[in-house]
Order: sequence, then C-alpha cells, then structure tokens
Amino acid sequence: MADQDCPYKEIVDIFNTICGTKYLHTSEAIRKLIKARWKEGHRVDDFRLAISNVYNKWKHDEKMVAYIRPHTVFTGKFDSYKNMVKVKPGANAIPNYSYTEEVQEFETRPVMWHEIPHEERKVLWAEYWAQEIESNPDAPEETIREKVKQLSERAYNKAYK
Repeated sequence: MADQDCPYKEIVDIFNTICGTKYLHTSEAIRKLIKARWKEGHRVDDFRLAISNVYNKWKHDEKMVAYIRPHTVFTGKFDSYKNMVKVKPGANAIPNYSYTEEVQEFETRPVMWHEIPHEERKVLWAEYWAQEIESNPDAPEETIREKVKQLSERAYNKAYK
C-alpha cells in the first residue's frame, strides 16, 4: 500500500478536533500507528468512532485523561477502543469534524482543573490553599478543596486563555 493512500492528515485532524489537541499528521510515530491500523482494514469512520469512544469515556477521568493521545488510541488495542461503547449519532461525538461553532466553543472554553499542567497546579494549589485556610479556618476540608480548584481554574484561565 502506498503511503499516500492512507489519509494521515484527515485522521489526525479528526483526533485534534474531537480531543481539542494539536498533534501533527507529519509525526512519524503517529503515521506508523495509523498505517498499521489502516493495513488491518480500519477506515476513517473506524478511527472517528475509536477516538470518540475513548474521548467520551476518559475525558472526565482524572487518571485516564492523560492517555487520550494518538499513541494510546491507535495502538494494537484500537479495535477494543472502537468497540468499547456504542456512540449514538450526536451523543457527544463530533460526526462532522469540520471547523464548526462547537469546535470554536471548545477552543475558548475554560480549562478544567485536570487540564492544568502539573507544575502550574502545584503552584496554584499552594497559593490558594494557604489563602483559603486563613480566610475560612473552620470550613470542612472538602469545601476548601473545591474552592481551591475553582480559584486555580479561574486564575489559570485568566492568565492563559
């Protein structure tokens, strides 16, 4: 199979649109994974389904969200990702991956706590934890934790969005 027969750019564009990432279709590692799945007979709709399934299943899981990447989705477990859940049309999947209002909204949406880089989280946590303990010494720890997350998200978004 000729390399140009495999729609690397289209598949990576689908991944980036659904997941809000900026992977390059020229990455040799990603191309190698896509080509291997392509040779197995998977096609563009299979890639779209696997990406949507993984994203929808893991996007709110703090442990798994870090694994929403081509190097995970396009591995030998691709078929299981494609079949992990049945995504109904319009149910959190983006069937048309062209640049739409939904994509623009995703790009401008606020960053959530689990999306803030680890080092930034540590700094923000330390700063706001001390501040909240001082101002609310009798508040339950869980209340302070949630407030610190909200303050951190707000500060990060103000600085970087």
